[in-house]
Amino acid sequence: MDVCLAADEAISRNAHLIVTFDPRTAAFAVVPGEVRGMVYINGSPLATVVALADRDIIELGNTKLLFVALCTGGFTWA
Repeated sequence: MDVCLAADEAISRNAHLIVTFDPRTAAFAVVPGEVRGMVYINGSPLATVVALADRDIIELGNTKLLFVALCTGGFTWA
């Protein structure tokens, strides 16, 4: 599902980053998108696929997002 942060002009309108979920392992990951703008996870630049943990901070453009995992190793919606 796409999420648009229209108020932040520093974010590309293309796929800036992609968050994935593997239901077999109940693990999230973040992947750099199709743009040149930098993305940071907990202050570190995102250059390749990185595991995403509950409460990680995602920074892109002028926006900071708090990642809240709704599925974890101890809980799923199944």
